[in-house]
Amino acid sequence: MNTKDLKDAVNGINMRDEMKKEVVRNVMKQTGKKRKGMKTFRWQKMAAAAVIVIAAGGVIGFPVRAFVNSYVQERMEEMSKEEKEVIVDAIDHMQVEADSLSREYTENEKERRQALYQQYVQGVFPESELPLVDSEKEAEQYELCYLRATSKFYLPERELTDEELLEIIDFTLKGNYTITQRYEEEYAEEIAKTKEQTDEEIKAIVEEGGITQQQAEEIATKYLLNLYNVTGQGLKFDCNYKGADDEFTGVGEENYLACWQDIVNHDNYFICISAHDGRLIGLMYSGEKIPEDGIKAEEAAEKISVLHAKAADLIKKDRKETYQKEYIFYEKYDDDTTTECVKFIFEKEDGSVYTVEYGWNGMLSYYGEDDLSDYHDGIGRTRFIGNQGKRVESVFKQF
Repeated sequence: MNTKDLKDAVNGINMRDEMKKEVVRNVMKQTGKKRKGMKTFRWQKMAAAAVIVIAAGGVIGFPVRAFVNSYVQERMEEMSKEEKEVIVDAIDHMQVEADSLSREYTENEKERRQALYQQYVQGVFPESELPLVDSEKEAEQYELCYLRATSKFYLPERELTDEELLEIIDFTLKGNYTITQRYEEEYAEEIAKTKEQTDEEIKAIVEEGGITQQQAEEIATKYLLNLYNVTGQGLKFDCNYKGADDEFTGVGEENYLACWQDIVNHDNYFICISAHDGRLIGLMYSGEKIPEDGIKAEEAAEKISVLHAKAADLIKKDRKETYQKEYIFYEKYDDDTTTECVKFIFEKEDGSVYTVEYGWNGMLSYYGEDDLSDYHDGIGRTRFIGNQGKRVESVFKQF
């Protein structure tokens, strides 16, 4: 998801221009890295819409359910008015669209950050607050601090301590919570009206034999656990009802879109459930658990059969249907390396298809209904990647 995609999506929302800018800026902070390479067709817009709902605190939906953990929620609610004002002021004076680091985290720091986040959601909080500074000269006085004007975390050249990582985690979550709360306060009337209208639509769906939002959440949570081994504890959560004509999701039927965010580690899970019969319409993961770089084409050839078997097993257990044709789709550069994901497409006799996409490391990144024509259009297509001048070629073939 890149900044242009988000700006295009946000332009369709009825809000002031300055608020649109803030949504884009906040979303880019939350989503972490940009996905490049292979296109995820129908779900790009859905994922962008989901993150915008979370970031904007209900501008196009209703309030975010906040953190699925009492310790974190209590920590956020205990913030003083003065502390919130400091955080809001820092975000209001951002001059860029995403936080940056003075250096990249080491692999060890990433692993410890994930472990410390699990401790954080169980009530292990930092002893001190992350220092906030207003100039690079002031930043030189600290080993670790956050420069408000440039939205940059200044990290020491040495490895971060556990305390320092906890301070970064704490600041990140407090900032996200504070901005979400401000949106909910400023758009309280809109949110209330939207919720009232949504409740009426859900009531009508249920009376016709559909499922409630709570049932959809339970179904989505089972998929989250079964496919990702994630319980949702400690993650920011939201579930919104979407109409059949919703311009963002575009799935053509009433649905519930459940979203879980690990704001600290940049993991985002989106699961879409039919409001009519509770079936899975699709799911998507974006985040750092899928390496941004691809692999050598020779290595990809070795992994394809293993990942295909994994995809076929998922389809067999979940869909319980027979597919007459199976395809593979991925992209490779002219230096004989691939982009980061591979798709397996399963086609039924009626022409409908289901797609399963994995990172080459086996992480499930997308699963859902798709359109085969999108892949046919890409056969033999080549394109160039940004300023790198790298040529990318589509590989699409039947098994």
